[in-house]
Amino acid sequence: GEGVTSAASKPGMLGKIGTDGRIAPSTVAGALIPQRIVTEEAASLYGGTVDTEYASGDLVSYWYPLPGDHANLLLAAEQNVGVDDILISTTDGTFIATTGTPALSAWQAIEALDLTGELASLVRAVKL
Repeated sequence: GEGVTSAASKPGMLGKIGTDGRIAPSTVAGALIPQRIVTEEAASLYGGTVDTEYASGDLVSYWYPLPGDHANLLLAAEQNVGVDDILISTTDGTFIATTGTPALSAWQAIEALDLTGELASLVRAVKL
């Protein structure tokens, strides 16, 4: 889908559609449904990449992944994940590895990524 952002968003974030019909990063930690992942497609129309941040008011692309779909998710800064780690959303639309709370998740990492001392970055994951 496509929509207009109501807050800064980056590809790989979990998005939510607000009461105003605009998309913004999800503010619910461990949010399971509905899953909307912000993509770089709209940014690429204007020379952007997966690293391009959408500003409030920009046209943004997002999609609804199905079980088995692969995605590049924005792993929160300073996080580390291993292959098969279960990922959950944070309160800013990024993702972290879960320690079991909440017990349910919609994503599983399919690559390892160590962001010790690093900013947020994309990690490949599969929708459960």
